[in-house]
Order: sequence, then C-alpha cells, then structure tokens
Amino acid sequence: MARESTIAQLRESTAAYMRKLEYSESRIAAAKTAWNQLERYMEEFGAEEFTPDVADGFNEYVLAGRQYGELPRWDRDKIVLVGALVEMQALGRIKYRRDSKFIALAGPIANEASALVSDLRRKGVGRSTLENHKAALNRFSQYLDACGHASLEQVTPAIIIAFMEGFAFSGPHSRKCAATTLRTLSKKAYGGGRLDEDLSRHVPKVKKVKRPSLPSVYAQEEIDSILACVDRASDKGKRDYAMLLLAARLGLRASDICGLTFSGLEWRSSTLHILQFKTNEPLELPILPEVGEAVIDHVRYSRPSSDLPYVFLSVAPPFDRLSSQTLASIVTQYVNAAGVNRESPRRHGAHALRHSLAANLLKAQTPLPVISSVLGHTSSESTRYCLRIDESSLRKCALEVPEVAR
Repeated sequence: MARESTIAQLRESTAAYMRKLEYSESRIAAAKTAWNQLERYMEEFGAEEFTPDVADGFNEYVLAGRQYGELPRWDRDKIVLVGALVEMQALGRIKYRRDSKFIALAGPIANEASALVSDLRRKGVGRSTLENHKAALNRFSQYLDACGHASLEQVTPAIIIAFMEGFAFSGPHSRKCAATTLRTLSKKAYGGGRLDEDLSRHVPKVKKVKRPSLPSVYAQEEIDSILACVDRASDKGKRDYAMLLLAARLGLRASDICGLTFSGLEWRSSTLHILQFKTNEPLELPILPEVGEAVIDHVRYSRPSSDLPYVFLSVAPPFDRLSSQTLASIVTQYVNAAGVNRESPRRHGAHALRHSLAANLLKAQTPLPVISSVLGHTSSESTRYCLRIDESSLRKCALEVPEVAR
C-alpha cells in the first residue's frame, strides 16, 4: 500500500477497514474521537505529516509521566487507536485489538533514546526489534537516573560495565539485546560529538551459543489421528481441517497459511502460488485433491462473508485474518485432543507438521532436492537440518566401536 499522504486520507482508509472487519459504529466513533485529539496535538506542535514518531510523541503526551498500567481505560484506548493508524500506514491493514503496552522513554537520556529509535525506524528496523531497543534504552536511562547521572556525557566505561552486570541472571537473548543497544547508542553519541570516546568497545561481549535442537516430528499415524479429531461438520472445523492439511500435506509455514489469498489458488492447473513470508521467495506446489476439497468445503460452506482477500478468517466478528500464533493454538488443540503428545516434550505448532512432512518424505527415500522444493528452501543446506531426524539413514553411517584393551 502506498503511504498515506495526509492524516485525513489515513483516517478515512482506517475507518473503512474497520467497517470491512465489521467493527461497530460506536467503536469507529471512539476511534474518530481519539484521532481528533491526535490532530489537535499535531496542530499544537506543528506536525504537518503523520509518522510513527508523531504517534510516539502523542503517546508520551497521553502518558504525561504516568506508567502505561496506571492509565484509565480511555487513555489506553487512545494509544491503541492511534496505533491502528500506524499499522494502516505501514501495512495497509489493521489488527490492533490487543491492548499492547507502550514503552515510554524517560530519564536523563530520554531525548537521545527517542532520537535513536527514530533513526532505527527510518532504517527499516522491524517493530519487535525496535521494542527490544526501547526496553533496553529505558532500562539504561533509569539506571543512570538511579545512580545520579544527569546526562549522556557522564557515562563512563565503568558505568556501562556495571549496567551490563545487572543482566547476569537474565537470559542470553536479553543480555545480547542490551549489549547491541548500548553499542548502537555509544556509536551514535560518539559520531555526533556527544562523547569524547567511542564507548561501544567497552560493552562486554555476549556469547549466545545456539544449540539447535532436533525438529519435532510426528509419525504418519499420529498425523492421521490429529486430523481425525477435527469436527468437520462445524464452520470452525472445516476451516481448521483445511489449514491443518496445508501444513501436514504441503508443508506450508503458519505465516503462509494465514496469509494465503484467493489469488494464490490456481484451480485450473490445481497449483498453489505464494510469495513466502519468511524468505520472500516464490513457491509453487500442486494442490493435492484432499487439500483442494477441504479448502473448497471451507470457502463454500464455512467462511464468513467478507471482502478481505484472505482464505482463512476468524470465525467470530470482526472477521479478520488469522495470526501465526492463533494457528499454533489451533494445532495444539487437536494434538492434545488426539492424545499423541501427552508424554512427549515434542513441540506441537504448525512447524511440527511441516517437519513431520519432511521426515515422512525422508522415510520414503525422497531425494533431498525434491524435499527442498516442497518446503520452499532456496538451498538444500537448509533442508539438511531435517536429516538429523532420519534415524534409519543415520544408523547406516554409524562406525563400529573398537574394543578397548583391558
């Protein structure tokens, strides 16, 4: 979607999308009230164009020094509803119903932290990564305030080391995020002349050892048991059954199943065409008769009436596209119902069904390049990750253990 050039256009398209999702007129009216307050804020501070930075400034204005959890419901709603404008501007759609917490940057380096977040946003850093940076910056700013340091210029190598020591009992991901944020902040401050020394070299290195675990897989009999648990007479069951088959029979990722549109289904040639969400690479797969029949059954008899292009929608209004997390919960529901995971540490999301397809193809002696093409891997090296679950082939590679002389 092209970026909306004015706040008026953005408001109009967001309200129209809310109606498409069948939000009530009272909810849309509440959104317009929040957006009116946003426009007054923009006029007061001379912001001519709506941007995510303007949204952050408005959120700080609403917070007025309070913590997000301390806000009354309507003030929290304002932040959520302005977030809908940000999503619409960036993605051309909204999914803002969750009451996501807004991280307010405060303390002695709040201005520097806000400037850094804005720079990262302009460089295209993803939303979740930005939130990690904001959390680390806020924690560092609060640490400086607690230690009596009033500005960024007072930061020393000893302060950085002491701050990082506070992450001693945190997980490796948190420590690495904090270290990356401090390095980025230090380099920016040094480059802008705020610091006489580049303190990034004093940030302790965090070694995050990645130990890949074995993929979780289910035998074909277990997959059949999971599918048999679906109530295909209900609207939800028809939808769930089609999604499960796309994961179990075609190996699609959860993101690609949830993002599947009608334009990706070529019924004349019985093929599926998508641009994979993870790799941005095209993928073409045959629509197996079993899969095609399930999708048609869902579209004809259980899909809610909607102008949205997505094949799979929520079963309750507002009828919006599903998220990967929702699909993971759906798979878990049927795995538990089938009783195939009660005594096992195996994962049970849509990715487990994808890995199971790879495992069953390996068991059938399918060549690795064929499996790569089915899974949408651009290189067979990615598919080799699955080789570790082919126990029968691995046994052929085992070496005899020599006798130990006594």
